Amino acid sequence: AVALAAGARPPNPGDVEERQLVNLVEEMALAAGIPPPRVLVVDSDDAIVRYKARRYLDGADPTSATMQRLRDDIADSPIARGLLADLDMSSPNDREGMSTIYLTFRYLADIDYPPGDERLVPYRDHVYRWLRGHERDYDGPLFIRGTHRVHASVHGNAIYASVALGLANDDTDELCTNLLRYQWPGGGWNCNKQAATK
Repeated sequence: AVALAAGARPPNPGDVEERQLVNLVEEMALAAGIPPPRVLVVDSDDAIVRYKARRYLDGADPTSATMQRLRDDIADSPIARGLLADLDMSSPNDREGMSTIYLTFRYLADIDYPPGDERLVPYRDHVYRWLRGHERDYDGPLFIRGTHRVHASVHGNAIYASVALGLANDDTDELCTNLLRYQWPGGGWNCNKQAATK
C-alpha cells in the first residue's frame, strides 16, 4: 500500500528492461529457495531517485560528468531544499534545534547531497561543538570502571556526514581518534551506565 501510494506500478510486460527486471528478481528468488516477491516500478524525475538508481542499481561511475551533473541536481530537489530550510530554522542553543541540526546534517549525506557546500560548514561546526560537550561527559562521569559509556553512533554519524559532504577537517580526524579511544577492550562500544556492565 505504501509503495502504491508513492506511485509504484506493476512492470509493463511490453517493456524489455522491466521484463528483464522481473526475470532477474524471479531468478534470484528461485536460487534462494523463496517465493518471488512482487515487483513494482516507480517512475520518478526526482534527482535523488535518479542519482541513486544510476549509481547503486546500475553501477554508474560516480566520477563521470553525467553522474556529477545528476548529483548536483540533488541540491535543487524539494527534499534537499526542505532539509536546508530545517537547518536555517534551527537554533543550536536549544536541545530540539541542535537535534534537528545533527540529524539534518546526516540526512543530507544520506541523500547524496553534493559535496563541498560551504553553507553547511557552520552547521558542521555546531555539531562538532555539541559532540565536544558529550566528550567531556565521556571522559568524566561516563568513564565508569575504566571504560567509556558512549553512544558511538552519534560520533559515527557526524564523521560519516562530514566525509560524505566533503566537509571533513582536522576536527573530524580528532573525532575519529576519540571514537577509537572510547572503544572497549573487546572491540565495540557500550553506552550502558550500569557499573557492572561488561
